[in-house]
Amino acid sequence: MFPEVLIAIGIGCSLPITYLTVCKRKIRKELKRKRGTPISIKWAPLWTEMECEGRHETRFEVWYKDSGGEPRLAVCATRPFSEVYWKENP
Repeated sequence: MFPEVLIAIGIGCSLPITYLTVCKRKIRKELKRKRGTPISIKWAPLWTEMECEGRHETRFEVWYKDSGGEPRLAVCATRPFSEVYWKENP
């Protein structure tokens, strides 16, 4: 019984980590497409000012350098199978 409990705990911890990793990778790809360079991508679960098409997107604070090299702050929301919705300069 003890190994089954450890396996369940391991699976329970790995699923959210995988979910956030996939979302962050998607944000990095979107920044590359926009010719930006990511500095920091942090999960922002309590960000409430952003309106999205759906209410189930995961929100992130993103510090990045734009194509001119200027650092910028943006908030985005995404899921593994949806678009990345951006809100510049919160």
